[in-house]
Amino acid sequence: MTDVEALRARALAVTSRGASDLTVDVLRGALLEVERATRRWEGSDGEHVAHRVTLRLGAAMLALANRDHAVRDELTRAIAVAIAEAPRESLDHLELRWSEAESGGSAYRGPTPTSTTRARALRDYLAALGEHALAGAVDEVSEAAGGVHVRVVGGESDRAPIGEHARALFGPGIAITVVPTPPESAG
Repeated sequence: MTDVEALRARALAVTSRGASDLTVDVLRGALLEVERATRRWEGSDGEHVAHRVTLRLGAAMLALANRDHAVRDELTRAIAVAIAEAPRESLDHLELRWSEAESGGSAYRGPTPTSTTRARALRDYLAALGEHALAGAVDEVSEAAGGVHVRVVGGESDRAPIGEHARALFGPGIAITVVPTPPESAG
């Protein structure tokens, strides 16, 4: 497998055969990261390697891609076929993740996302899913010891779904705590 732009071009060529517009938009707009040779094994024809690919997306695009299982299947197929064009290479795993780069940070360097950019990303994610009331309930998002802290304006019923969406946006391995905004600071 060569560079990531060649991988993107091959995956786009595969998707040109009937994939959804969202799949094409994701492949065109995503920041591609390839972790090479995450798995190796010996076959009768020599050493085989598999690669982990991460597509980093803006919050709204990630929400739409996460919601549509057919898009995730099309992305996996396109990346897997593109990688498999190289002899003895395959896709180990495909992940879709939020890109801090859309918020002024970078996946490689630059500022860590601020409370404002995280909150905006969560609001954008929720709005893309049509969850406008939940998006309006997000008050603040900050990094806390061991995870992400989300403060919400609203009732108890908003907390659980916001927590689920925050996990989908910021990553399943991140602890999410959703707490109400104290009345004196709501506004």
